[in-house]
Amino acid sequence: MYHFCYWEKMWCHAMLLDWGEAAKYSMKLYRESKWSKTLFGYQYLAFQFMSNHESEDLAQMAEQVPKYQLKIGGKHLHIEKFAIRKARSFLKNDKFLCLPGIELLYVWRYLPLVSRDNKEKLVSQIESCLEDIDKIQPYHTEYPLDDWFLCNLLLSVLISELGDDEHALSLLRTALQSEDNIQVDHFYIPYAHFELGVLYAKQGDNLQAKAHFRYAKEFSNKIKSYSLENRLLF
Repeated sequence: MYHFCYWEKMWCHAMLLDWGEAAKYSMKLYRESKWSKTLFGYQYLAFQFMSNHESEDLAQMAEQVPKYQLKIGGKHLHIEKFAIRKARSFLKNDKFLCLPGIELLYVWRYLPLVSRDNKEKLVSQIESCLEDIDKIQPYHTEYPLDDWFLCNLLLSVLISELGDDEHALSLLRTALQSEDNIQVDHFYIPYAHFELGVLYAKQGDNLQAKAHFRYAKEFSNKIKSYSLENRLLF
């Protein structure tokens, strides 16, 4: 029962943008829970990076994340595969990740539950990140377009939650013009099509909504076993 409470407190602090406290409870889970050290270790890495990207223990944790991968029914967990790939990306790209805490809020569907004031803070943070992608040369990673796409996806969700669906639609349409150039994080593409479908459905454009939902559903025909496929489809 303690671990359930730690899990909920972790997300409560994350939604409050109290990244340090979120990292504290993810570390408690990593140390005490027997369920998924891989996931809890990556969540610590993501939240602590948001709190202090120069923390000395981040690289050590990234190295530990793959060591505890579980197999259930002969299969690895999708969320753990995602965590391992992100941890390896952190090590490969000079100890950098693009807004990993906000990405986790989105992946676990907590982003809409963030308060309006904090949504506005996140919008400013993402817009600042987009400016960095344009300005920093060379960029932190070999694939700046992937991070640019993620920023626009996250921004569209927040902008829609703040009431500007037209702006959100524009962000997604612009991002999806570059979907064929995504190099690593291909799962952003079906998620963006899903969000676009949601926005069209809100506007009553059911034909467009169905088209984008169908594209998201059938994306595995294009990219086999992309990250977090099960979280999108189920």
